[in-house]
Amino acid sequence: MAQHFKEDDIQEFKECFEMNNVSHYIVNEKSLRFTMRSLGFSPTIEESVKYWNKYKSTNGIPFDQFLNILYDHSRAEDCENEIMAAFAAQDRKKNGLISAADFKAIMCNSGEKVNARMVEAVLRESGQTGSQIRYAEVVRTLLSPPTDY
Repeated sequence: MAQHFKEDDIQEFKECFEMNNVSHYIVNEKSLRFTMRSLGFSPTIEESVKYWNKYKSTNGIPFDQFLNILYDHSRAEDCENEIMAAFAAQDRKKNGLISAADFKAIMCNSGEKVNARMVEAVLRESGQTGSQIRYAEVVRTLLSPPTDY
């Protein structure tokens, strides 16, 4: 699976794998899920069990099989499109805008709920402070990695 990732990414994956799995094997699905989430992936419990059952060997999951899991999961996981689709469903005019009230309602009442103060902070950070929200800008802000100082 090395052909599917850049060398820098593989090095990052390996460092995380070794830090979280001192035996050089992932020993259970909980550890698999933790290691994947440490790298920014979002596997569900069911997905991690499925990967565990598919890729485990006698000792667990070695790094080369972990790369296969990351590749499989990266093909299945598409957070940006899922989030964009949720907001697009509220975009009645299909012009890339939804009302600030609709945006706040979605954020406060769906999925992992956040409070109104957190929503306001995200809107400010993305530069969307009017009555109409350009949701693509907000999604880009939400999915951008944190600044590394």
